[in-house]
Amino acid sequence: MVPTFYTIYKKKSSEGFQSIPYVVALLSALLLLYYGFLKTNATLIITINCIGIVIEVAYLTMYITYAPKKLKISTLLLILIADIGGIGLTMIITFFVVKGPKRVQAVGFICAIFNIAVFAAPLSIMMILYLIYKNAKKGEANCTEQQEWEGAVKSAQHSCDGNKLDCPSVVVEMKEIQV
Repeated sequence: MVPTFYTIYKKKSSEGFQSIPYVVALLSALLLLYYGFLKTNATLIITINCIGIVIEVAYLTMYITYAPKKLKISTLLLILIADIGGIGLTMIITFFVVKGPKRVQAVGFICAIFNIAVFAAPLSIMMILYLIYKNAKKGEANCTEQQEWEGAVKSAQHSCDGNKLDCPSVVVEMKEIQV
């Protein structure tokens, strides 16, 4: 995170970086702070998430300061909808729907589900990329078989000669995201 701050400050531009991970991290810290206030003896939860909120707000402030106008607007809308709307909706629903000590459990459950989703998202992307890579390798080996199976009508679309493979494939462009 610190290298990201430094790069944005040095370049005076937040282009090439996304605000989404930090907006989501801010929502996570806000939810856990709410949970900490509901739970008794949760000083550590409150302290850690207050520090997290300060860090995320600092990053988002720097991001918005150096972002082009279009990204400023989209980031501010994302903060308004996801962070303020998300924590507000959670507080309203849990306040009016869940009563007493069950409220702590409900908010804790919401925080747990949210955190699992946040940590599972990158893992699911890695799995998808692995499957694409695995199928691409498999597709290279099956190029000759595919040509024989498709017959003479479509064989003009494919040409495999020696080490060169010209098979229909899916092209996936990946851009490195610095977080």
